[in-house]
Amino acid sequence: MGYMGPGLPGQRSVLVDEERAFVEELWGLPVGSIRKDGVGQGTVEMFRKMAEGDIKACWIICTNPVASVANRRTVIEGLEAAEFVVTQDVFAETETNAYADVVLPGALWTEAEGVLVNSERTLTLARAVVDPPGEARADWRIIAAVARAMGYEKEFSYDSAEQIFEEIKEAWNPKTGWDLRGASYERLRGGPVQWPVAREDGPARNPIRYVEPAGDGELSFPTASGRAVFHARPHLPPAEMPDDDFPFVLNTGRLQHQWHTLTKTGKVAKLNKLNPGPFVELHPQDAAALGIAEGDSV
Repeated sequence: MGYMGPGLPGQRSVLVDEERAFVEELWGLPVGSIRKDGVGQGTVEMFRKMAEGDIKACWIICTNPVASVANRRTVIEGLEAAEFVVTQDVFAETETNAYADVVLPGALWTEAEGVLVNSERTLTLARAVVDPPGEARADWRIIAAVARAMGYEKEFSYDSAEQIFEEIKEAWNPKTGWDLRGASYERLRGGPVQWPVAREDGPARNPIRYVEPAGDGELSFPTASGRAVFHARPHLPPAEMPDDDFPFVLNTGRLQHQWHTLTKTGKVAKLNKLNPGPFVELHPQDAAALGIAEGDSV
């Protein structure tokens, strides 16, 4: 289960007082335990603070920031300055693991049980096909074991991924429609389910873009007025603009045959024939002005 910095379970935000209070009660925490003033400024800033000594340690799970995060030099400086770096991955030879004091062996999705959810809100139960090799464990098992060793036996006494899923369901949110209460491992073993799913006997597909409140074929948006709600965002100027010293704008994209840092897909020979490695595309006029030809290192 992944979250952005200010996120709380059930599509809640650490910046909202009542939502912090809800999660504190859900987790049995003293009032005020979750602080909104502790939200960071983003990934790059986190590594910058690490380089400056404000952050002493980090635990990086299932990601490769040395290869994937902008400002690579800042990331490396942060990892080198940190007093203790832990990485957790299924692959030993990643760019980030080279800076780790401890590497914990995780498990692939084919080696562990858990619920996957995609951008279209479909929940799918993934079941292990083989056992993890050697000392490798599912991520949740590693996290729970470390937490118990730190004295949190009661809070992390999970025996299965299913128990964690049942806890997540308790964070259902009527304000956003985030609701998994009608999903269970037993139901998901019969096939995927799309949230919001409030009841065990509810439909497997639950579209939410439009609703039909009167059942007469007249569609509306799922808002109190039935109309779409638009929120204007204030304009924020770019952090940097092209200048004489740095005249180009770099944008990253996606490839059909490789994924992110090639940590996994880069091990497949057939995919490497189609996309053998990272590359840069330049406008022909810019390339000509710089004297760069096809195949040159940039």
